[in-house]
Amino acid sequence: MFKNIIIKLTTPIIVIIFFSLNVLSENNLKVRDPGQHQITNTPADSIITTLLLEINPDTIEYFMQSLEDFGTRYALAPNRFEVADWIKSKFIGFGFSDVVIDSFEQHITIPTDTTIWQVNVIATFPGTERSDDIYIIGAHYDSWVTIGDPMLFAPGADDNASGSSSILEIARVMKKMNFQPEATIKFIAFATEESGTESGSENYAKKAYDTGMNIEFMLNNDAISYTTQSIENRGVNIWGIPEFIEYKEYSSLITSNYIALTPIIMPTNYGSDGYSFSRLGIPAISFSEAEHNPKMHSEEDIVSNCNIEYCTEIIKLSCATLISIIGMPSKVENFDIVDMGDGKSLLLNWSPPSDHDFEGYHIYLGTESGIYDTTLISPDTSMIINNLMEGVEYFIGITTYDLDGYESFLIEETGTPLSLPLSPSGFTESPLWHKVELNWLPNLEYDLLGYNIYRSTNVDELGNKLNVEVVTDTIFTDEAPENGIYYYYTVKAVDSMQNESINNTPIKSRSVSLDQGIVLVDETTDGNGSILNPTDEEVDDFYNAILERFERQNFDIIEEGGVSLADLGAFSTVIWHGSDYRDLTVPFDRLDDIKRYLDYGGNFIYTGFLPSEAFAGNILYPADFNAGDFMYDYLKISHVEKNFASRFVGAIPVFMGYDEVYADSAKIPPTTNYHLPFIEGIFAGPGGTEIYLYDTYFDTSTAQGSMKNEPVGVEYIGDDYKVITLSFPLYYMNIDQAKALIEHIMIEKFNEVVAIEDLKQETTPTKFVLYQNYPNPFNPTTMITYQVPTISDVDISIYNILGQKVVTLVSEKKQTGYHMVEWDASGFASGVYYYKLRCDQGFVQTKKLILLR
Repeated sequence: MFKNIIIKLTTPIIVIIFFSLNVLSENNLKVRDPGQHQITNTPADSIITTLLLEINPDTIEYFMQSLEDFGTRYALAPNRFEVADWIKSKFIGFGFSDVVIDSFEQHITIPTDTTIWQVNVIATFPGTERSDDIYIIGAHYDSWVTIGDPMLFAPGADDNASGSSSILEIARVMKKMNFQPEATIKFIAFATEESGTESGSENYAKKAYDTGMNIEFMLNNDAISYTTQSIENRGVNIWGIPEFIEYKEYSSLITSNYIALTPIIMPTNYGSDGYSFSRLGIPAISFSEAEHNPKMHSEEDIVSNCNIEYCTEIIKLSCATLISIIGMPSKVENFDIVDMGDGKSLLLNWSPPSDHDFEGYHIYLGTESGIYDTTLISPDTSMIINNLMEGVEYFIGITTYDLDGYESFLIEETGTPLSLPLSPSGFTESPLWHKVELNWLPNLEYDLLGYNIYRSTNVDELGNKLNVEVVTDTIFTDEAPENGIYYYYTVKAVDSMQNESINNTPIKSRSVSLDQGIVLVDETTDGNGSILNPTDEEVDDFYNAILERFERQNFDIIEEGGVSLADLGAFSTVIWHGSDYRDLTVPFDRLDDIKRYLDYGGNFIYTGFLPSEAFAGNILYPADFNAGDFMYDYLKISHVEKNFASRFVGAIPVFMGYDEVYADSAKIPPTTNYHLPFIEGIFAGPGGTEIYLYDTYFDTSTAQGSMKNEPVGVEYIGDDYKVITLSFPLYYMNIDQAKALIEHIMIEKFNEVVAIEDLKQETTPTKFVLYQNYPNPFNPTTMITYQVPTISDVDISIYNILGQKVVTLVSEKKQTGYHMVEWDASGFASGVYYYKLRCDQGFVQTKKLILLR
């Protein structure tokens, strides 16, 4: 019997052309949002009708009474195996040959902490055509009472002898009527749902998932026999997670075809045995009674207080839903819509389902999601719809249907006929070494020629086109961006008539160059100026003061709305600081950008609270980190510890060149004896070196002093990158000590250059010094700064890695003072070079520089 589709047909503005085409682009399938249109009707199936006539209220009552007569089916009661054996015997008596007792261990903490054996009962009904496709109908058979002793009496007639009886009755009727399912059905009576943890359904679902069992659908019944309503007002609750809304909608349509109940689609999930499957991504729904049963979980939950007629109707609904879903054709695959580019036509393409018999396809058309005013039938996998209105967004749904009138779930996509191409979507940027890579998703217009890429330094201007020929790929690399400059990139689609798309949104990026000096990345939440709650201006003033001798830029994460590699990669050194402990999520969210920055060879300092929370999301202590973890691989930290009561007053240096640094009492409350809380102990892993230890004025025998001498600073000074992690925020330290520390790191560890203007303002040099070149790495020019204490003959030359001199930059007498010389390395190959300062007083100093193109 064919489905009677209740859809109004419009006037014939649609011209249909059937033909075969290869899919023109990769699938751009959009998951249907909950609440969209699904199937408007279901076929009245004669086989289902025949089976439902055999579902017998007297038999259902017998099953429920028999389960009640066990007295209790509590999960800890010793008769639980006897109950399972009785259920098994019923399945065997119906004629099932594959019935098993599935045992598993359950750990129960209430009322006693114990591990006991539990058993599910599974009867398998093999499919005639798709035996590997599994459909489950289940219910739990255990019971519970909240008042009284469940070991002695827990009748559980409604909860859940009614659900258990549903699987027994449906199994009985199917065997009696010689029903042959095309896919395999498993009838499962689950143990120990009432215990709340490690239930029978959880155990079975996990084992099935881990072994790759192909479970297509799970239907669960839990408490389905209580109502006080008249026949015309009785409802049934349909539960399931939002991701499987179409199954709930479909079962509600089944209700109108076969039973006299009102379906109630519940917005949330009912936490019963069905959820054990749906949380693993397996479609599952559950039926339950629509009224609260006041006698549930009590000694009055007995058969005489149940409505067997009502229970019978829900069991009929379960049977009809299960068989209908088994018989449903599969959804189409790879459905996409291509704009033909003429302002009036859309091309539809899809792939047929591979695992099910079907007759053809229904195509639904409308201008609102789920509301269709035209329906079409296609035997093919392509269709052009003509005579549409330009600029109107059309919602197009597609289903498969079979000879019996069953229709698959609907897939909906949208398309808009336009004369101009659509703006490319999915536009992303990726900074590279002296380059910027752009990516976007392919346009689906039928007459697409390619793309044009534009670049501007002004967000409000399109700028210059970068490509000469139209780009046919969905990737483009800007090979020549200027170092340190932010650009706004725009990609426009181009059709065969050279029309470009409009309303394109530019994307901001810049290349990785590591030559723009120091950037201060401020993660601190803007405070009100109270203790431990500094204002943004106070934090900025502090860091600008301790870095006054260096060229630097400030980057405020809150003001900028985030941070990425495009923001970090231009700088040779990143100082990432946080002076509050309320929100440490940004570093963890941007780990990939920080990793890439370090992979390019950057210098990185973190100074703030709780680095393991910031970079690993850790909240439990102690914690270990291993290979594959950012903390271990990049920060060279293998272990962290924290005592929430511990208090930190300063850091004791344990590595040459570092000086002590102690808290500024003006910034810390006297209630903590001028100590800071929330300071981690960070222990170096392979490659790391511990540079500071935790100090406190509290006695080590107290909780406040318990972390004394644990490491709070770790450095890694490698040839690939350099990183220093301080688990205390410098902002709360003595400003002079913090300045000495940061200058030591900048000059001695990271080879950053003191600004030449700053040097010239200092007193006359008292010694020869060769400073690190800036920028470094560089391309193709760099500046070398040096100081001379007396009039001297000076020679500065460049050498390759073989020690061969390649160029002399200075060879003359120099006056006392600070001097600079530029090396233009145009024409030299990329690589490592050395520059050497020689003076006639016998002074010689050599440093390394890197030319990268």
